[in-house]
Amino acid sequence: MWCPSHCNIRDNERADTLAKLGASSKTPCQFALTTKTWLLTQVRAEFLARWKNELPLSNPSFKFPTNLHGVDGADTRAIWSVFCNRSPTDSPPNITADPCLCGLDLNSSHHLLRDCPLLVRQRATLLLSTTGDIQTPAFLTTPQNTQPLRQFLQQTGLGYFSRLRFDNNNNNNLSHCSDTSDSDLSKPDVNAFEP
Repeated sequence: MWCPSHCNIRDNERADTLAKLGASSKTPCQFALTTKTWLLTQVRAEFLARWKNELPLSNPSFKFPTNLHGVDGADTRAIWSVFCNRSPTDSPPNITADPCLCGLDLNSSHHLLRDCPLLVRQRATLLLSTTGDIQTPAFLTTPQNTQPLRQFLQQTGLGYFSRLRFDNNNNNNLSHCSDTSDSDLSKPDVNAFEP
């Protein structure tokens, strides 16, 4: 059966004209080529968007923080696992956290660092040598706080181990759960961290 094609159908005629114009043009389309640089740029942009979506309080970057250049890998991992609330003391994201031993909140890195009364002595020492508000995420990333924060994390085991070293004054009440670490080593056990 014969079909009128583009004849006297306004939009079909317009589409046919534009197609012929594009085919006869001497200038190649500027979007005809996809470069490796463009692809890498797109991948980076997608990665940064996913990172920001996963951790909204973070500042995604491909540059390593200058204040952590001389810091041991285990200490760096501990700082960032506490920042992300994904240290060995934290429950996996899909499992509800257990109550903290203090009974005031759920067990989490942020609670242990900022509010837990079982770490009040160590936290007081930390606050004497740091700047900024401990309740904000920026506290963990402030360069001046890196060294005191490392000492706090090493003393308590937060960010390294699933069992923490609590304030000595509270150990009498919590002797059954005050086991200091998952390792007898004086240095943090790097293998205790599970990503």
